[in-house]
Amino acid sequence: MGIQRTVLGKTGLQVSRMGIGGAYGISGDASVKAFELGLNYFFWMPAWEGLTDGLRRLVRTHRPDIVISAGVAAADRNLTGVQKTLRDALEILGTDYVDVLQVPLGTPEELDTALMPGGMLEWMREMRDKGSVRALGSSTHNRALARHMAETGVLDMVMVRYNCAHRGVETEVLPATRAAGIGVVAFTPLRWGTLLQRPEEWPADRPIPSAADCYRYVLNNRDVHVTLTGARTWEQLESNLQAADDSQPPLTSEELAQLSEFGNVVYRTPVRAQPAPPQSS
Repeated sequence: MGIQRTVLGKTGLQVSRMGIGGAYGISGDASVKAFELGLNYFFWMPAWEGLTDGLRRLVRTHRPDIVISAGVAAADRNLTGVQKTLRDALEILGTDYVDVLQVPLGTPEELDTALMPGGMLEWMREMRDKGSVRALGSSTHNRALARHMAETGVLDMVMVRYNCAHRGVETEVLPATRAAGIGVVAFTPLRWGTLLQRPEEWPADRPIPSAADCYRYVLNNRDVHVTLTGARTWEQLESNLQAADDSQPPLTSEELAQLSEFGNVVYRTPVRAQPAPPQSS
């Protein structure tokens, strides 16, 4: 297997086009195995013990070969919280730097506050200049805000929701990130597992997508540099990595149309309480 590689926009970071997010408890062993197969992008937060274990091991032996994106918790999106996040990342993981420091932003007002003199982004830029951070990023559900951040160049990368049910970024965000050279990471390629469930409106004789189909939909868009997987087990992760194998052909126009059609049905289906799907990202 050879995992697709690219450069994360103007950051210069060489990244695998599939990355791991540790929110669903992926183990340290599974994280290390994925690296051995070619995955090198890891979205990390301190509470994720399994991924923490894997990264501590990889930092000791392969630090130049891995890309660590340290995420700031929503409750910590202020100067003190960002400072603590970076301090914790360096100490817990045993590294001298993180590749990306990523803060969640939801509104233009939050961005304005972050940009104030002496504020969060000024400090983050200082850390980038000192080498403690290589690139600055944000995660957001707000497509207009993502586009604005790309157009103004206030950050180096942005993480946005993108899947075959939520395709607005294709027209509202990606043209701006492409023009500005901003790195793009996609989250929720499975729409929290709902793309793996059959909506009532979807005919019983028509198949529903597999997880690999959903990942391939996102990976098919070359303006997206990385798509995250939130696998729970090594078996799920190994299967998902097949979608990022560089021998995979692009989706055909018919396959893209079918996934878009299914995504449209899922998008307009009311969300109801139901058992948690095997994969949720």
